[in-house]
Amino acid sequence: MKRSLQRGYVLALSLFMLVPTMAIGDDAAVKRRLDEVCTILSGGPVLYESIFTAEFLKQVPPAKLTMLAGQLAGDAGPCTGMRIVERRSGYQVSAEATTKNGYTIPVLLTIEMQAPYRIAGLFLRPPVKAVASLESLRKEFETLPGRVSFHAVNLGGGVNICSLAPSEQLPIGSTFKLYVLGELVRSIRKKERNWTDVVKLDSAWRSLPSGRLHTWPHGSPLTLHSLATMMISESDNTATDALIRLLGPNRISQQMSAMGHDRPDLNLPFVTTLQAFKLKYADASTGKRFAAAGSDERNVILRQIDTSITYDSITPATEPVLSDKVEWFASTADLCRAMDWFRADAVMQKDFSALDILGVNPGIQNAKVWKHVGFKGGSEPGVINLTYLLEHPNGSWYGISGTWSNPNGTVEEMRFVGLLERAVQLLEK
Repeated sequence: MKRSLQRGYVLALSLFMLVPTMAIGDDAAVKRRLDEVCTILSGGPVLYESIFTAEFLKQVPPAKLTMLAGQLAGDAGPCTGMRIVERRSGYQVSAEATTKNGYTIPVLLTIEMQAPYRIAGLFLRPPVKAVASLESLRKEFETLPGRVSFHAVNLGGGVNICSLAPSEQLPIGSTFKLYVLGELVRSIRKKERNWTDVVKLDSAWRSLPSGRLHTWPHGSPLTLHSLATMMISESDNTATDALIRLLGPNRISQQMSAMGHDRPDLNLPFVTTLQAFKLKYADASTGKRFAAAGSDERNVILRQIDTSITYDSITPATEPVLSDKVEWFASTADLCRAMDWFRADAVMQKDFSALDILGVNPGIQNAKVWKHVGFKGGSEPGVINLTYLLEHPNGSWYGISGTWSNPNGTVEEMRFVGLLERAVQLLEK
């Protein structure tokens, strides 16, 4: 709910046009800058002003870059070398930093087109543990505190590839938005709505970030396709609440069953993101009462807080608050079945709009290795989930989902993202 987990941990700032050919002399400049990034990841001394453009440092000051680099290298260890994975142009490369503790850190580097070829863009992904198999990866998941679920499945044959507690119902953060998208697709298939239908944004739907629509004016016209795309690709909470209100929470609850959810009753009544924010971060006593109540009483509570708790009284926390009580719940097996529902629907209806929406922000660096990558993730303090739909070049389809819930502590998002990215890498082979 809090954020979408679809971007790297170091901000990218790319201010220069890319060219398709490798200019003479640029190769040495790229390698030199990659070595300097390795030094930064190792905590070594560098003169930032001579390495990065002024425009970059305005967006990512040296102190912030040093802090973020330290976070990346915390578990991974210092950088021991750089390997170029793909040359995207004479001035941009995809690379991997290898580390002392057996990790790789994906790097996207962009340099200036002229001397002194300073770094104009830098994008660092979470460290990926260099384990050799999914079974070894499963053992890594088992070391995490709290409750962890992981599921990797070949969707074509329904063959379970690797799992850890795949049926355990855990909080999933913003990944619940898959079910909102599913109900929108169902309503379109039944000709109740169209992707091109235009709705006017209602200020009553305004939620908190992530997303941008909470800042847009009342009455702004948006198509259902636009709302759905912002909900999935940016995890826009206001777009999500608009769709929940338009489609109806009861309909979404019913759609969860159709998409293969084993325990949709855990999500009754189906709350909006704003209602969840209010229950968690505005009135904890009401949140606890909601968590302990039955469905009828919960509906009463939701009607009360819709009017009694104001938007401005919400103060999000950095520590877990009812993260395993007031949430949206699903198992990783449920989420893989949900992704498979989108795949089967697209093939049957010959309409790939939902798959295209799921693929706008694929959540992995080298997405083009796959024919298609669909992704939704979500987090809040104490919760993280990442769920993928993957089409291999050989025609096979895979689902991967991982959830980590730790209501009494924190979840190391960077570490978990790296583990899931490694799972995707292992299925590439």
